[in-house]
Formats: sequence, C-alpha cells, structure tokens
Amino acid sequence: MSDDDDRVEQVLAALAPTPASDVAWPVSRRTALRALATLGLTGATGSASAQSVGTVRADTAVFSNYGSEPTSDGYAITIDDTTFTLGGGDLTLPDGTAVSEVATPDGGVSEIVGPDGATLAEFIPPVQPLAIGGYDSNGDTVGTVDRFDGSAWQSLPDLPTARRYLAATTDGQGRPLAIGGRDSNGNTVATVERFDGSAWQSLPDLPTARYGLAATTDGQGRPLAIGGYDSNFDPVGTVERFDGSAWQSLPDLPTARYLLAATTDGQGRPLAIGGYDSNNDVVGTVERFDGSAWQSLPDLPTARLSLAATTDGQGRPLAIGGEDSNFEVVGTVERFDGSAWQSLPDLPTARYALAATTDGQGRPLAIGGEDSNFDVVGTVDRFDGSAWQSLPDLPTARYRLAATTLSL
Repeated sequence: MSDDDDRVEQVLAALAPTPASDVAWPVSRRTALRALATLGLTGATGSASAQSVGTVRADTAVFSNYGSEPTSDGYAITIDDTTFTLGGGDLTLPDGTAVSEVATPDGGVSEIVGPDGATLAEFIPPVQPLAIGGYDSNGDTVGTVDRFDGSAWQSLPDLPTARRYLAATTDGQGRPLAIGGRDSNGNTVATVERFDGSAWQSLPDLPTARYGLAATTDGQGRPLAIGGYDSNFDPVGTVERFDGSAWQSLPDLPTARYLLAATTDGQGRPLAIGGYDSNNDVVGTVERFDGSAWQSLPDLPTARLSLAATTDGQGRPLAIGGEDSNFEVVGTVERFDGSAWQSLPDLPTARYALAATTDGQGRPLAIGGEDSNFDVVGTVDRFDGSAWQSLPDLPTARYRLAATTLSL
C-alpha cells in the first residue's frame, strides 16, 4: 500500500469508523477538519491558503501546515500534498471517492485555530431529539425522557418532577430544559429542570407558574417561556426569558393564549403560534418577538390549538397537527416562508397534543400525541422536504408531552 493510500485509509478511519453507507451524520467542513485534526497529522507542505498553519486546542493532536481554501462548491483541504475536497455535502478523497456521510470521530478536539488566533473550525456535537414527560396511555403523568440516536429511541434519566402540559427548549449550550406544566397531583407548577448530559438539575422556578405554555429560544439562544394557563386557570400572555441565572420578564403577548406552540424563524426570532384565547376561541394568531416588542404576522390558514411547532432545515417555521376550530383532530402542516403560510403534506396520522422538534440534519419530527380516535400514540414521523416518513415509535406512547434537542 502506498503512503497516499495509507493516508486515505487513515482519513477514512477517522471520518467514518463504520462504512460510509452505514453512518448517520452528514458531512460538514467542521466535522471533516476535526476528523483530520484528530489524526494528529503534521505536514511539511500546505496549500496556497493564507491559513497555512493551525493548532488544535483541547487535544494533544496538532494539525499544522494545512490549507483550507474555498472552492466553487465548498472547500479544499491539503495535507502533505494530498487534497481532500468538501462540497455539495460530499467529502471527496484523492482517489475520487465521495464520502457523503461521516460519523463524528472520537477524540477531544474542540476547535481548530489558525496562526492569527482565529477559529477556523469548531466541533459541534450531534443534535439528538428528545421526547419529555406527558401523559401515558394509562392516564398517568410521567417524567419519561427518550432520546433518538438516529435509529432507535434510548431512555435517559427521568425528570425529577413528572409533568404533563409542559414545554421544552434548549439553553445556549445545547442543554435541554423542561419548563412548567402540571404535576402528578394536578398542580400547576413553575418547575424548571435542565439536563447536563448525565442528570437533571433544578434551575430557578418560573416567576409565573403555568401549564399549556410554549417555549423556544431567542436570537442569542436564551430560553423563553410563553403564554399558558396560570394557577387561577386564566390564559396569560406572560413571557419570561432565562438569562443563565434568573428569569426576566419580557413584553406580554398581545394575545393571551394557552395550548399554543412556539418556534423560531430563520433569523432566530421567537414566534408564538395558534392556541386558545381568553374568549375560548381557537385562534390562528401568529406573533413574532423582534427583541423589544411582539409584531403580528399573517394568521395560520388553519386556526388550531394543541398543535406543535418547529423549523425545517432552512429555518422556516412549521405548524403541525392539533385541533381545529371545530375541535376536529387534524394532520394539517403549514410552513411560513417569510411572508405567507404554505400548505405542506399532512401528517400520516392526524394528532393533537403532540410535540415537535428537529433531528441532527434539521429535519422536522412530529412526536406522540393523541389521534382522532383519542388513542394515545407513540407515533414519530419525520419530514424529508417532500413527504413524511415513519420512524420508530416512542417506547412509551404519550400525549401532552414536550420535545426539544440535546447537543452535548
């Protein structure tokens, strides 16, 4: 085997410990650079790139005398006169083989830094969907937490406080938060718990205990708790944001609502979508927070409560399922393109009281809920851009649950 062939095998081993066709993570420039850095490669030559020397922090490996140059399709990485190209979602090896998917390699590389101190690449942990809490098929309030690894659901530690009608989102460091809801005694709670990768930790309570609320993040990744039903059973427009140590009040929603959904737009701005208002009307109201005030956006074509919301791979908001103004369970899916809501293919299984989030490639997932027969389901469907595909069911069928992601 030639030295070049041996190097290709080394790179392949770092990029894809399992065969390329069997791995789950999409290739990215950052992942490719991290994999190459993990090899501890040192070379005498680089490319013509100005960033021709770099080091790896948080690891013993040194990645030096390399080049990373933009190309028409992406980037070219040169090490020891061997060029690896990255473009169009594929990493191309010197022999012309395109590796379209790679596994995140083991190792402690957290970032690659150029000679001027600028960060050239950072390791971003894989994003994995979580299904949190809810009611099970026995009508019990559960603290069950399941994580989807790309092929199967795996159990994580239960919430310390089992809850239904809760909300979930992430903090700025990829850690999931479970917010508010009703506990197993039917009490409306302000409880907030955050998962650190091994256990759930208590955070400061919400100033306003609520259930049937929604949660998302702002443009800086800070968690927001939006709307809901307070302990007096009044719909509220209360919005509170967690700054890392305490909850701060933000301007109320113009339209107080509960059983609403929340997500973000392509610029990271929070959206509050649909729900049940203080007149007991099912609404299609959509409001977006611009950092200082809530602005009205076009209503959903299909007013709904007990719906779910998330984004697609391009950051566009989706409103998924729920109950319409006739209290019919629907599979309706609508996406906001920045100016109007467009219809997408319906869910294969109409559901309400479901949850939604994204997978590691930004694809929307619709999780659990109760179907049109009022059966609690563990159904999980993923939208691939043109159609919904079935994924493995939740181990524990649930409704009135929450969903978010874990990236640690």
